Amino acid sequence: MPRSNPKPSRRLSPRYRTEREGQFLERKSCFDRRGQTGRPLPWKKMAADISETLVAFANADGGELIVGLDDDGTPSEVPGTENQIARLAEVPGTRVTPPLPVVPVRFEIGGRLRRSSVRP
Repeated sequence: MPRSNPKPSRRLSPRYRTEREGQFLERKSCFDRRGQTGRPLPWKKMAADISETLVAFANADGGELIVGLDDDGTPSEVPGTENQIARLAEVPGTRVTPPLPVVPVRFEIGGRLRRSSVRP
């Protein structure tokens, strides 16, 4: 599958930070918040979480995944190099069979965020 080229950066709608998570919206932090300071999750864990969520959306009525927002809507960004972040955008085409029709979009809010939309 060809490399993903996320759309150019733009502002993230406030609804993604305030709307309740549910069947059509999921937020994924890239940090383990169990300790006093958040540590970045391992890349394999992030990729697995992204894959699982997008497959669930694809098996239902579609949905939107925001990577880099905590469950409460607080921006936590996506850590890593630009190359690593680009590889996360490729997860639906490289870790899921058959590949999912996902539209990745990049946003900036005091850090880097990704939104991926899946349509059934």
